[in-house]
Amino acid sequence: MDTIKIIGLPVPVSERGHRIVIDENIRRQYGIPENCTVLMEHTASDQIRIIPSNAKPAENRIRKFISAGRFNLPKEWVEANHIKIGSFVHLVLTDIGILVCPNSLCYHAPSEVPSWC
Repeated sequence: MDTIKIIGLPVPVSERGHRIVIDENIRRQYGIPENCTVLMEHTASDQIRIIPSNAKPAENRIRKFISAGRFNLPKEWVEANHIKIGSFVHLVLTDIGILVCPNSLCYHAPSEVPSWC
């Protein structure tokens, strides 16, 4: 079985509240304005998913605010993943929302590479 390493868009973590800036073009893909409320959820594999606020509410989804495209990472998540100021997290665009990963993802696939949409 081959491994495909998925490296999302690297985004620097700034010192003010462990903040990241989500690029305008990425926000536009999901209909997320520059200043708005979004939904955030933790995934089973310890990533964060940012979802537009018009998505279906769920018990594990928390409302968070994006201001001027800036998103504050949860302090507990930052500490648990040893994310330092000036380091990078990776944004991966999915059909559900924006996945914030502390590092790259590995996908174990059959020997044939799947076709990507």
